[in-house]
Amino acid sequence: MADPSFIKDFERSVSIRIIAKGRVGHFVVAQILEASGVDYVDESELPSIADEKNFINKYNFRVPFICGCRCLGEALGRIHKGVAMIRTQGDLMRSGNIVDTVGNVRKIMGETRVLNGMDDDELFAFSKKIGAPDDLVAQAKQTGRLTVVHFAAGGIVTPIFTT
Repeated sequence: MADPSFIKDFERSVSIRIIAKGRVGHFVVAQILEASGVDYVDESELPSIADEKNFINKYNFRVPFICGCRCLGEALGRIHKGVAMIRTQGDLMRSGNIVDTVGNVRKIMGETRVLNGMDDDELFAFSKKIGAPDDLVAQAKQTGRLTVVHFAAGGIVTPIFTT
């Protein structure tokens, strides 16, 4: 993890938002990053996962979180757990291959469009199939999109801080 004093110095020298990466499940790092004053914490699978079963409880923090996904079920599941932004991603190794990311964006958009033609019973079954909360699937159907900011990351990244 980057030295918190380095984060403070960096924040004073730039006028952009600071997104700091934290490992999945590593809530202590997220606490340190929040105390350091970063603008967002990106709970990421890279460089490694701290807790394979549990993501950070984002409701215990004031700083907004970003999480990655590869399908609608993952996106809605992460929204349910409190993320402020969803990053659609491609391969986890960040090789720079944008094809996986484009495919995953199309998959999420396609799954969202399919919701419009479903009745309530089909919606319930679809929620179960993708492992997403019923209420968020219904919201996605109603609005035609995710309920948080959704952007794509295709492996072309320059992380400022990695823990």
